[in-house]
Amino acid sequence: MEGKVDVLRSFRDHYLMDHPSGRAFVDAYYKYSPRIAVYIAERSWLRTVVRTLLFPVVGFVSTFV
Repeated sequence: MEGKVDVLRSFRDHYLMDHPSGRAFVDAYYKYSPRIAVYIAERSWLRTVVRTLLFPVVGFVSTFV
């Protein structure tokens, strides 16, 4: 997923941060994601599910960056 993170960061910086709703989403992400990440990290089956669900998101987002 390492290379995919760069795609997501670029989308965040170039699209989400340019709009109030995007900034609100990013703020919520940074507020809640640490706790969610710990929960996911403790469950291997959930890590697999989340990674699988993220691939189409990264693919879609990569069309914009």
